[in-house]
Amino acid sequence: MDYDYSKRGHLLPEGCKDLGDVIQPKTAITERGFEVAVKLSVPKCSDIQIIGEGNTLRITTTQGGCRAIEVPGAYPLAAARAVYFNGRLRILVPKP
Repeated sequence: MDYDYSKRGHLLPEGCKDLGDVIQPKTAITERGFEVAVKLSVPKCSDIQIIGEGNTLRITTTQGGCRAIEVPGAYPLAAARAVYFNGRLRILVPKP
């Protein structure tokens, strides 16, 4: 995996322009599975890209924003479902 380095020398996930882009969203393990809620400032869902790599969800926007979320190992990222409404992205990774 390739990484970019900021001027401050911190390791950044691929696609992130600055350490300020890496903001931990609200996450929770519920009876339905692993849930993620992220506040985004993009006008439409086509401006968002969600990629699952290993046990990491990487959320990038056309504006260059990036969020990297670690998902507990047993949760199947391939079964994840996402909804974007009113500036909030919600992702549910169901229980294994």
